[in-house]
Amino acid sequence: MIVLKAKVQLPIRLDRYLKNSYSDLTQGILQKALRLGWVKVNQKKCSTNLRLEDSDIISIEDDK
Repeated sequence: MIVLKAKVQLPIRLDRYLKNSYSDLTQGILQKALRLGWVKVNQKKCSTNLRLEDSDIISIEDDK
């Protein structure tokens, strides 16, 4: 499992934050991972349009 701590000054959408962190990640793969619960924010299932706040914890399952 990969755990990231969001470091943002202004709220930013989760999909944009992850695209900036992982440039080879496509929108389709990201949406599928979110839909299947492989990506969670603060231990909760979420959608791509979630706005990240500073110090939110992003968990990504890496064994899928």
